[in-house]
Amino acid sequence: MQQRRSHKKSRRGCLNCKKWHTKCDESGPPCNNCTLRNAKCEYAWAKNDKIIALAQSRKSSSSSGSSSGERSLSEPGGLVMKECRRMLELELMHWWSTSTYKSLCSVPEDHHYMQFIMPQEALRYDFLLNGIFVAAALHRSTMTPEPEARGYFNIAMELYDRASRSFRTHLEKMNPSTHHILYIYSSMTAFINIAFSQCNFSEGNELNTLSTVAVAFDLLNGSINIAQTDFQRLLDSPVPIRAYLNYGIATDVTLHPDTRIALSRLQNLNELYHSSRYQGTTPASSDELNIATTPLSDTTVSTTSVTSAKPFEAAIGLLKLCFAEEQRALLRGFSFVFPGGAGPDFTAAVKAYDPMALLIIMHWTVLIERAGNEYWWAKDLGTRLAIGIWKAMQLFPPRSPSPALLTPEWGESISWLVNLTTSRLKRTAMASTRLFRPFLASAQRAPRPIARLVAGQAGGRRFLNTDTAPVLYSAHAKVKGARTGHVEGDDLRVDLTMAKALGGAGDKGKTNPEELFAAGYGACFQSAMNAAAASMGTKMPSDPEDSVVSTTVHLIGDMKKLDMGIRVDMKVSIRGLEKDQIEKIVEKAKEVCPYSRATRGNITTNVEVEQL
Repeated sequence: MQQRRSHKKSRRGCLNCKKWHTKCDESGPPCNNCTLRNAKCEYAWAKNDKIIALAQSRKSSSSSGSSSGERSLSEPGGLVMKECRRMLELELMHWWSTSTYKSLCSVPEDHHYMQFIMPQEALRYDFLLNGIFVAAALHRSTMTPEPEARGYFNIAMELYDRASRSFRTHLEKMNPSTHHILYIYSSMTAFINIAFSQCNFSEGNELNTLSTVAVAFDLLNGSINIAQTDFQRLLDSPVPIRAYLNYGIATDVTLHPDTRIALSRLQNLNELYHSSRYQGTTPASSDELNIATTPLSDTTVSTTSVTSAKPFEAAIGLLKLCFAEEQRALLRGFSFVFPGGAGPDFTAAVKAYDPMALLIIMHWTVLIERAGNEYWWAKDLGTRLAIGIWKAMQLFPPRSPSPALLTPEWGESISWLVNLTTSRLKRTAMASTRLFRPFLASAQRAPRPIARLVAGQAGGRRFLNTDTAPVLYSAHAKVKGARTGHVEGDDLRVDLTMAKALGGAGDKGKTNPEELFAAGYGACFQSAMNAAAASMGTKMPSDPEDSVVSTTVHLIGDMKKLDMGIRVDMKVSIRGLEKDQIEKIVEKAKEVCPYSRATRGNITTNVEVEQL
């Protein structure tokens, strides 16, 4: 009988083979056994070597005698391992408390919480402690050369995995004492996710940046959900939420004129894009963001129905607030609240490569590119994200482009964005203009209904070229004496007076520019309502007393700083119609009223409807 041969013992096999009591070929990860069983292959020494390699990399180059292909320590002992771990954690906590925490602060009140309270709470919650270590390790990896930088990155990956598992466990058992801790960690994860992308980015990999930002949107939406479970308790917690609220909200009065025009144009494009008349021309979309990594021919792309405009309108409103806050410069990095505030429906549109959602995000990249000068984890993020959007548009062009994509305004928006970005994005944008050429060519060959929609000859939201459109009527007025003078027109003679609220006399029988504007806006809007009702087949009251439009024009801002604007409150009262009928008429009137179209994006107009 042949004698059994003993095999050479080894303690360096993978963990699965040890569990299965099988001989590991030690060729992995993955080893042959794990490959055959489709199992995740993991070696005990691999985790330890990350820390040992990081410790070894700090030694002087003269002390390293082994070749690059050999491990620093073949089988590290327990004491060495613990010592290295303690030194690393001490270093990371020091780095957090002296530097990294500043990159997550927005207002002065944040500093005490991030620098002192968070580390104290981290002693009680391991996921928060590991989250601090992850942020610090990623920060260090951006400031050190290879291979030390890779060591910090690997440690961050391992600790983030531990923190995530622990966080999910605590989240299932959330209680009043852990509520604010879970909220602050969930907020951190979005920025940590972006930081991983920052540390592991390579040229030409911009599509992954778009995927990363979409994940950050989801993470911040989750953070908002946690906050909403008990917002009052969050206000009473050590998290300085009240400090943010005390700063108030920036107004769009401070917006730069070019920015105001760009956002107004974006809002108009959104209205055209979501008009119900364009259901047959909606863009194709993918279900998963990571589908961008596969060839277009291998994907199944479906045409979706027109999505609701409300999430997009809310996103544009928040974007306007972000630009205004950047101009005010009180809340540092306020633009990063956009992903959480935009909401899950808008996030879903971004993941589906909806062209309008991507255009809105491209406007946001202008802000985060500027913020990247202050935050290490967002450096060049705006440029990389914008290039990723360009590439996504190339991979997933609309099967049948919406009329919004065929208008000059769409091209003007792209031009405005490109002019504000770096030369790297400009090169990519120039190379990507071939994406829009087929759209413009197809507009000339478009079927008659589509051509009419683009030209603005059919119903719905229309774009009027105010430079070349034919003149229907011209009104002329000559003013002398400014606000206390006299106005003469072809059929007008009006004396002006300064309102008492502005320090003037407020003479009876005289008017002021705000009253004239209120009168003109109200009359024009009511006329538009009559036209809109007729087009909808709804009969308006014949008695003028049964249809009233009351318009109040507010002069707002600061006269001393020469920083003023206008806000309009309008009340529409109609007898004989249901409230929902009145609301539909009002919405239609907003699309056709020249005053509404001229002031859209520049003046806030609040319209209230009631039945008489």
